[in-house]
Amino acid sequence: MKHAYIAAVREKLLKGENPDGVITGLKAALTKKGHNRLLGSILKGALRELEHDVVARAPQIVVAAKADEATIAKAKSALAELGGNETLSPVVKTDDNLIGGFVVKASGKQIDASYKRALLEMYRKVVR
Repeated sequence: MKHAYIAAVREKLLKGENPDGVITGLKAALTKKGHNRLLGSILKGALRELEHDVVARAPQIVVAAKADEATIAKAKSALAELGGNETLSPVVKTDDNLIGGFVVKASGKQIDASYKRALLEMYRKVVR
């Protein structure tokens, strides 16, 4: 039941409805059904899901732990090639499994310019 309320609040807010109106409507619905105690957890759950949506839409740059500024600059130019969402600043993450290079993810696309991918491709060519 709580998940249905969370989904409804999230959907209304994503449609662009006034947040004050959504919360007022939610309070009225909860009062009518006698579920007032759920208000806090519903709002927390809706906020968590909305934050997850924003993070999921944000472009990502994954670099090696020892990445320098030049690598990050190359990754940002690759991000521009992908046509990532310019309104959201990219999230830069480090990956201990990468030994160099970068991976850029945006708009459901990915550019993998990591040394790990290059070494795996060489290995596959040699083994075949």
